[in-house]
Formats: sequence, structure tokens, C-alpha cells
Amino acid sequence: MSRRGSILQPHEHDVLLGRGGKNNQALGNEKLREMARVEAENYRRSTKKGKSSISRKLVRQMRELDPPA
Repeated sequence: MSRRGSILQPHEHDVLLGRGGKNNQALGNEKLREMARVEAENYRRSTKKGKSSISRKLVRQMRELDPPA
């Protein structure tokens, strides 16, 4: 993975980390949760390798958004 620069102003697809409701309400966080819900059953039934694959898929999908997360 490439290293990304600092974000001064988050946009709608950025996923914010930290504690508290403000981060949970960020549009990027909501989008990621929505995408994770779609994969939830597959994730539960997957092997460890399969779970890693699903996680990478979610990161890739977020990065492919315009603008990227």
C-alpha cells in the first residue's frame, strides 16, 4: 500500500478514526459501514484468508470512490 499524505479537510468518502459519535457520523464512515453490512454474512462464513480478502476488498472499494477515501 502506498503512504497517503495528511488530510486537512476531510471529504465525503474519508473514514475518520477515533472515539465518539462525531467520527461515527462522518459520511465516509457511514459508507464503509453500509458496504460492510453487505459483506457481513460472507465474512462470518469465511476462513481467515477469506476474511482478509473481504477486508482488502472493502479498502479497495473505498479507495476507488471519487474522490477516493
